[in-house]
Amino acid sequence: MWNQRYADDEYIYGTEPNSFLAEHVDLLIGPVLSLAEGEGRNAVFLASHGLKVHGVDGSEVGLAKAQALALSRGVEIQTEVADLGMFEPTANCYGSVVSISAHLPSTVRNRLYPFVERCLKPDGIIILEAYTEDQLAQDTGGPTNPDMLMTQAKVKREFPSIEPILLRELEREVREGRYHTGMASVVQFIGRKKALQSIATDKPLNAALSATRMRISGQRKQEIVRAFQVSFKRDNSAEINEIPLKELREADEMIGNIKDNCFQ
Repeated sequence: MWNQRYADDEYIYGTEPNSFLAEHVDLLIGPVLSLAEGEGRNAVFLASHGLKVHGVDGSEVGLAKAQALALSRGVEIQTEVADLGMFEPTANCYGSVVSISAHLPSTVRNRLYPFVERCLKPDGIIILEAYTEDQLAQDTGGPTNPDMLMTQAKVKREFPSIEPILLRELEREVREGRYHTGMASVVQFIGRKKALQSIATDKPLNAALSATRMRISGQRKQEIVRAFQVSFKRDNSAEINEIPLKELREADEMIGNIKDNCFQ
């Protein structure tokens, strides 16, 4: 489908960046992973701001146009043809992730987004804009399958390790080529990956645990230490693929509960 759509000589979504992304580009840290990059308008814009960009898309035709656009603008971008349903970005590799109009089925998101969280470095930034389910009432672009549309609730649920800086749903005018034109219902999200400290360096938490250690069983204490070891390795090592995603999330949840109980 996408190769056929992008086969047109015209840049069907235009050559200018998404306006929400452009408005917040100064928040981004390189290198940047851009999901569903398509014809390159956003990657080329980011590269023009001095950022190293890795654009991923399932269409080789779209990415060929992206490289042509980069050449015409005098910048370099890295592109990769990949099925996002199978894509596994390198852990702890990117300063930022950009997801603009990357409308994916929930089955794909549920597999991909944990890897997206994992690929961000500590304090890394994600910027996302997508059509919401209210877009179904519009005739201005986007999927017709509600499962592929986003909401604030879906963002919160699917990015549990990302702390929201901005999360909102709104209607705005979109002018992005012939397929995205007119008033649109969108969700906008800017988030930062939580950078948890190890139990050895988190002095306030270490002190609180020491004050209550008599009430913590030996097995529970081992679980707590393991949770911090996992989070420390996650935040300070690029070689963490051996840690199961389930264990990472359980560690984050345990540490959050400990902090809530210690400092409430």
